[in-house]
Amino acid sequence: MMQYFDQAYLADFADKLVAIQHNDLGFRLTGTESGRRAADLIAAEMRHLGLASVRQEAFPVHAWDFQGASLQLHAPPKMSFKATSFAASVGTPGAGLTATVVDVGPGTAQEYLGKNVRGQIVLVHFDFDKLPWLGSVAHEAELHGAVGVVVYYINGKAQHESGQALNVEDGFLRQTIPIIHLCRNDGEILAGQLAHGAVEATLHCHVTNNPQATGYNVIGSIPGTLYPDRYILIQAHYDAWFYGYWDNAIGVAGVLTIAKAIIASGYQPRYTLLFVSPDAEEFGQPDSAYGWLYGSQKLLQAHPEWVGHLTCAFNIDTLAHRWQQGIQFVGCAEMLPFMRQVMAGYEVQHFPLKTVGVAEQITPWTEVYNYVYFGIPTIQPRFKTEGDAIRKLLYHTQFDDASVVDLAKAAEILQLYGHLLLQLDQQPIVPYNLTARAEMMEQSLHGVDLVTVLGAEATAWQETFMAFKEWAAALDLRQNLTPALSYVGEGVKSPDLTPALSYVGEGVKSPDLTPALSYVGEGVKSPDLTPALSYLGEGDKTPDLTPALSYLGEGDKTPDLTPALSYIGEGVSVDQAEAFNNYLGQVVQQLITASYYVETDFPDLTHFEHFLWQREWAALDKAIGALQAGQAAAAIDALTAQHVGVQGGWYALQVSYPVYHRHIRQSDLTDWLWAEGRVILLHDVWIELHHLQDKLARGVTNFNPEITALSRKRATALAGYQASLKRLQAVLQQVMQLETYKV
Repeated sequence: MMQYFDQAYLADFADKLVAIQHNDLGFRLTGTESGRRAADLIAAEMRHLGLASVRQEAFPVHAWDFQGASLQLHAPPKMSFKATSFAASVGTPGAGLTATVVDVGPGTAQEYLGKNVRGQIVLVHFDFDKLPWLGSVAHEAELHGAVGVVVYYINGKAQHESGQALNVEDGFLRQTIPIIHLCRNDGEILAGQLAHGAVEATLHCHVTNNPQATGYNVIGSIPGTLYPDRYILIQAHYDAWFYGYWDNAIGVAGVLTIAKAIIASGYQPRYTLLFVSPDAEEFGQPDSAYGWLYGSQKLLQAHPEWVGHLTCAFNIDTLAHRWQQGIQFVGCAEMLPFMRQVMAGYEVQHFPLKTVGVAEQITPWTEVYNYVYFGIPTIQPRFKTEGDAIRKLLYHTQFDDASVVDLAKAAEILQLYGHLLLQLDQQPIVPYNLTARAEMMEQSLHGVDLVTVLGAEATAWQETFMAFKEWAAALDLRQNLTPALSYVGEGVKSPDLTPALSYVGEGVKSPDLTPALSYVGEGVKSPDLTPALSYLGEGDKTPDLTPALSYLGEGDKTPDLTPALSYIGEGVSVDQAEAFNNYLGQVVQQLITASYYVETDFPDLTHFEHFLWQREWAALDKAIGALQAGQAAAAIDALTAQHVGVQGGWYALQVSYPVYHRHIRQSDLTDWLWAEGRVILLHDVWIELHHLQDKLARGVTNFNPEITALSRKRATALAGYQASLKRLQAVLQQVMQLETYKV
């Protein structure tokens, strides 16, 4: 297929999509005319390529129609600064908002002490190391009476070497006062002016919010010849901040280029291939910490028939920037052995790093999270660059244009991606590896004393998990042998067995059969193989297997398996394979939905639910221990340490209580979107932290009230920890009890 890959087409369509612009800075905005034109272009191109069942599926969405923003200084020297705003921000009246500008530094609560900002505009030097959300500083300003906010970044994002980068984000805003963004150069100029005295200015934010707009997800397909009701999906979102060439016009063009190559080659897929371009990835709902990834969630809600039948979702979100050092594919644990097998031996052509990386990674910053939310395995290319430079320099800025992408690098990644997709399509049995999921679970519990957490129930939990590991290994062996066994009627040849068995072991040599088969017992004796091989079908007999398998430890070759395996059956029919795949889909759907939870206060990473509870419990326990030793500073550190402290603790001392409460409790949030059921209850430590900070400053050493309060929270965390482990145990028991389809 890849000989039909058209790099010129890739560049041409990306240019066509970028040419659709909402204002003078670009933008393809959900629910607006620019968004509709982009959807129309993609749908027309899908039809032109020859995809079947092309359609634009409408869904309700909040549209943020941004036309421009600026700040004019009145006092000499008069200046005008071009600005942007943030998703869901309210606009200003036609004449703008005129007021005195007051510098409040990083915009934390302490910066407002001794300052009167009521009725004023505040300037915030936003520091990503102090606060998680732009909505934090807007809410803080509003609490102190400010009527508008001007922000520039001192680190983190929009740090382009020119100093001219403007930024737009979904900032978890309350839609109460307007907020605009200045580039770093202009922010520093304004700060310099304010250092010499008050400055009057007019803030313009030309925005219309439409809570009843319509977005469009675009879908086309190539029907499957053997398994039309099972799917493989490849997608890339088309909405964009600014010109959005790297994020994500090149991704949309990549999906279409792969579709074009498949059609031109005449390849007839076994599974139905879905080509999708969702809307509203960047923003879809205001006043939410989970307001992005909106369109793909609506897509999956509209297609419940995909759950359990969608073998894998391939996503593209950004592709091949010019600083990229290598190729890495990331995805769910179940897909990693298959990905490594397909990529083995490939020598990278256009990147300094010559081998393809494969890793487990699911993040709510891309639409893969919505798929795992529904229990669907995912794969996507991940860019590799030292220090994440591109995100710091030009992500979500006007500098995201065609100059960012290296087309030769993009073409190489996409050709590999297309190859990976077609290799998956050619698997009669979906190549999920459940042992990889079991290993992830085991790693998440590394260093955990289950007896301390679960008490007398620890033994039963460990027995369930060990049974799951053995069951997963046996099922992996069964599913990986099944494709080879479909050739039994014609005689089992070494090449037929080798690919299947190599998924279980670590290579393709016959000695690699030994570690694969030894999952069942402590060695490679024929009695140890019986439990695993009994899953293969109703026809296998241990005596038949013994002659071939008894010499595996001495390195006999794959053909020695032929006589034994020939007893198993005459082959695997399409109906049998589909039934087995549907069974595997049920298993994986339940395991994946139990595996990926997001952080509640700032959804940056995914974890097992019990991992998040364990973090809360450990941080609270450490803080209590420090207070019992009279060490208030150590207790504060334990609660506020980023990534290991209590969630939300790291910024609790920076904000007023209403700001903190909104972030950790979400009490005014009516729709959790893709976080529904995938976050944990956070522990409110704002009062304890402020009391400890005050006592530390005054030299007070009586911490009994704080110890008592934190102990109650620790008990709650432990209860949550225990309940989450029991929920996981129930899932493992449930998947092992699903009716097994016998091949």
